[in-house]
Amino acid sequence: AANQKRVFLTFDDGFAHLVDTALPILSRRGVPFHVFLVTDFAGRENTWDLSLGRPPFRHLDDAQVNELAAAGVTFGSHTASHRDLTRMTPEEVRDDFARSRRAVTNATGRPARTLSYPFGRYDDAVRAAAAAAGFEAAFSLYPSHRNDVVDRFALRRDAVYIIDPARAIEIKLSPNPLYGVEEMKCRAINAAARLTPLFKRARR
Repeated sequence: AANQKRVFLTFDDGFAHLVDTALPILSRRGVPFHVFLVTDFAGRENTWDLSLGRPPFRHLDDAQVNELAAAGVTFGSHTASHRDLTRMTPEEVRDDFARSRRAVTNATGRPARTLSYPFGRYDDAVRAAAAAAGFEAAFSLYPSHRNDVVDRFALRRDAVYIIDPARAIEIKLSPNPLYGVEEMKCRAINAAARLTPLFKRARR
């Protein structure tokens, strides 16, 4: 119906467990989803992230990407390196975007039209570089502009975290007076995640 809300379901990072977890559950319900790949880490562990005591996750390899693509899953770029783009030189950003787009295209047979900024971080220069690289849209988590503003290269998403109960997800999806509380919680989590590169450097 025209008044029904539509949801675009995305997964950052492209971890291998999507094959055994998300795909069976969502396919059974006919729910499509979109995966943003960190292309330099295809088939490798997520050493760019803090493990926080848990075993590292492995990223999808090309065979698993093909398996998901055959099931109707679509793909975009989460960059090649998963570095904070705002701390990279313009040349590094251009190289990263070109490398990641090429890798997504080679792995899926389709051009990478979408981008998800690592840690949700971008600035005017990164936004312009994404457009120049050929992406058609780019996603952040809780960008600085108002929620009713639609910026094609700073599209807003609501995050779902492992700590979220079903009720929290319902609040994110529907008009609810508690939505502001959920948004503040998720903004705080996202802000903490942005410190990951600093913690990684400090532990070297």
